[in-house]
Amino acid sequence: MDSDLQNLDLNSKPSNEQQTEQPFNDYGSPVKNSKQTSHMAQSMRKFKVYWNGAKEPMRTTDIFKKQIMQKQQYKMNTLESNDPQHIYQQTIIDLTKDKPKEKKQSEARSINRKRTSQLSTHSLQPLKETINQRDEKLLENRIKLLHNEEQKILKKIDNTRRQAEKIMAIKLHNEEQQRRKIQLQINQDSSIERFREQAKQEKDQQRQRYMELSRTIMDNKRESYLSEKQRRMRDERIKEEYLQSVILENQERKVSVKQQEQQAREKFHKFWEEKLQQAQQNYANKISKEASKVQFKANNINSMESKEAEILRKLQTTQKRQIEVYQQLEDIIKNNRKSITFSDDTP
Repeated sequence: MDSDLQNLDLNSKPSNEQQTEQPFNDYGSPVKNSKQTSHMAQSMRKFKVYWNGAKEPMRTTDIFKKQIMQKQQYKMNTLESNDPQHIYQQTIIDLTKDKPKEKKQSEARSINRKRTSQLSTHSLQPLKETINQRDEKLLENRIKLLHNEEQKILKKIDNTRRQAEKIMAIKLHNEEQQRRKIQLQINQDSSIERFREQAKQEKDQQRQRYMELSRTIMDNKRESYLSEKQRRMRDERIKEEYLQSVILENQERKVSVKQQEQQAREKFHKFWEEKLQQAQQNYANKISKEASKVQFKANNINSMESKEAEILRKLQTTQKRQIEVYQQLEDIIKNNRKSITFSDDTP
């Protein structure tokens, strides 16, 4: 395990399993029901590098320093320079600065001795207990962080081991496959002659089966041809007999059809002669009726013409009488005018 820890790259990026671990707050306590982010994982990785001796100050240490400075800023401004509490706060700030590990430890020891002497001088027992509790809390948080980092490293080692086992299993599987391929090739090379001999035997057997099958097919074709020839001759004979019977039947049917046609033709002529006579009689009757109608109309026209001539004659006579009456009336009017003129001229 020590060799694995030494070979492990602490600056490598955390895996997906490391990023999903439970985060801690600024005091090292686990945060429940919070969303893990890559920022927290990066902070924890920087804190781990810091505790392994890196020069760059880590984000968690910066948070500790910032919180301590914010909490003590007001008191530091109000206390005097020789106040033991002010000295302790300055000691905490100095401890959090970016210094080598050995130098930090020596300075911390000297400051602790100075702080102890001053605290004993001033007899500040409550302040000492508070400082001890705070130091204890910080140490507990650091121990928790170190423990968590150790668990992460162990988990990463376990993942690396499982990956190595998988790689070895795949390698063994590939070697087994390659060995089988080589053995199969050897077996194939050794069985080439046997395969050729077997193929030759199968080819001879296939040729023999083909010849037997060909003879069987030829015999079947010959028998089929003979049976087909006999069947064709029998069908031809039956066909000839049927044609003869059909010819005789057609001849008899022709004679019967001719007789029926003659009878039908005679009936047809007789029917049309009767129809023609009836049509002629109807036409003659129609002509006579039309002639009588024409004669009646002619007589009617003659009578109407005579009436018209009589009316015209009467009209002419009436017109002549009208003209005579008009002439007489004009003569009377002229005579009246002359008489009136004459009477006007006489005094």
